[in-house]
Amino acid sequence: MSAPPESPITDLYSAHHGWLSNWLNKKLGCPHNAADIAQDAFVRLLLKHEALQGLATPRAYLVRIAKGLLVDQWRRQELERHYLQALQHHEPHTSGSQELQHIIVETLLEIDAMMHCLLLRRELNEARA
Repeated sequence: MSAPPESPITDLYSAHHGWLSNWLNKKLGCPHNAADIAQDAFVRLLLKHEALQGLATPRAYLVRIAKGLLVDQWRRQELERHYLQALQHHEPHTSGSQELQHIIVETLLEIDAMMHCLLLRRELNEARA
């Protein structure tokens, strides 16, 4: 019985996962965060399987995905930091449960993403005008 044929994502993963993890580790200084971001980059690539067709520069594409994930992570951390700072100004009994705080942070992140999309749309419309 022969082994199943390799898929394009398997080939990309085998060829570039180690490199991407090392590149991210140099940028972040944390092998655990680097491994998480590298894995997320390949998940994003897997979800965009049409992008695999004729991918001429896989490392450049993976770096672009990874940079986007890093920006998302940094935005999330910044938003959480501001939220936690705001909570410090309130009485402990008014801040809500851990679950409520998590829901609030997730809602804030969704609002932030929507605002970012609106900003990009406006910039695109201004560029067209």
